[in-house]
Amino acid sequence: MSRFVQLSARVAQQSLGEVRAPGVVGLFVQGIQTGLVVSQWAQWLNLERRESTSMIALVVFVTVIGLLETGICFASAWRIYVLDFGQFIYPHWTDSVHVVLVCELSVAHWGRGFSDCVLGPGQQSTLTGAPIQAFFIWRCYHILKKRIYVIIPLVLALITSVVLTVWVTLYIFRILSIPKPARPEDYHPTATSIWWPFVACLAVPAALDVVITSILLYSLTTFLRRIHTEQLRGRIMRFLIVVWQAAIPPGLCAVALVIKYMVFTETHPGQQQKWYGTIQAMLGKLYILSLFYTLNNRMDFTHRPPVTYASTVDPPSLESAGSPTQRRVYSVHFPDTEEC
Repeated sequence: MSRFVQLSARVAQQSLGEVRAPGVVGLFVQGIQTGLVVSQWAQWLNLERRESTSMIALVVFVTVIGLLETGICFASAWRIYVLDFGQFIYPHWTDSVHVVLVCELSVAHWGRGFSDCVLGPGQQSTLTGAPIQAFFIWRCYHILKKRIYVIIPLVLALITSVVLTVWVTLYIFRILSIPKPARPEDYHPTATSIWWPFVACLAVPAALDVVITSILLYSLTTFLRRIHTEQLRGRIMRFLIVVWQAAIPPGLCAVALVIKYMVFTETHPGQQQKWYGTIQAMLGKLYILSLFYTLNNRMDFTHRPPVTYASTVDPPSLESAGSPTQRRVYSVHFPDTEEC
């Protein structure tokens, strides 16, 4: 057995909790999130709806990806903690689960090295997050009365995030194709520093989440200020709460992911990647829950009867003639499912 394998095995035994804890926590959290996803999906199926084909395709796609991600997580845990229990390092392991473990143990002793190869959950969160972000951009497009000059930057940011993820993934595969050294002295690590392309890969989706959430909340708050009836104000307030609960969790998780990587890269080399995959996997499920929560509550709004309220106004055309005020009755319908 080479010194590389002996040293890596010794590292695994000395920091067994640090190696196993992220996987166990991620498995537990993903199990809970998957249960919530299935519950929201069942609620969505039971609603009387008239969804478009593209919306149905989006729901099916992200649901399948989310369930597949959970299945892979449980299969990996079974292999690591049951089938291969105690075999922390073996040079002939070729599957991605064991490669990730080798990378984490290697970076703990020799610096940055293969630390940037842990990106499995990153692709999965992009597969679920990008379509859902596109859905929320479409909602912003209608809320902002189809103002193209506001939506174009959001679309460009979404495309940029996808391109960055693809580029970083290809770069990681190139790293994984490099033969691993047989001896520690044959490995020449680079200085541990923040890898800015990777930061951009995390930061662009996080910034996009913040902007989309801000647009939705600001638009609804502005509309709320123009309403003076309690019934309609209560409806808009409930809609604001729905947007808040649906958009804030994935946005906060994405921002926390960026901060964690940037803060701990310098101070805790080799340790930030152990928990990175756990947080990234949580982010993917939060996007799915955000979509279902929005769709289910939107259906609840659109299937309610319209709100009718009265308002006393001065008709502009009669103001100069000094005519008395007129009382007008407005019937307010919430937007169609196609527009929200």
